[in-house]
Amino acid sequence: MSEVSSNKITPAQAAAKASEMSNTLMDSMRGKTSEIAKAYAFNVKAQGKSLPYLESKYSKQMFNNSFESLNSTKQNRIWKEIVFSSGRAQLKANNLAKPWVELVRVL
Repeated sequence: MSEVSSNKITPAQAAAKASEMSNTLMDSMRGKTSEIAKAYAFNVKAQGKSLPYLESKYSKQMFNNSFESLNSTKQNRIWKEIVFSSGRAQLKANNLAKPWVELVRVL
């Protein structure tokens, strides 16, 4: 976000970059996990979420409106939320995966 604050990149560019990095990290981590964990992760989310999907999700969640109908200030807020959310842990997925990790350690 410091690049956005210093006007080096736009909020839209930051959101695209964050989404891409999140999806790349997800794919990278799949290569470092056990086959069971990898199968589980792929079953939960075969692909990362696209930027248009995230724009739509957060615009409905935050403003109950389509992304295209929002003014530029609200669109910028959506893009910033996408950047922040890309760094959040997916607690639901982590908690669902814990028993499998423990099982693999026992085996």
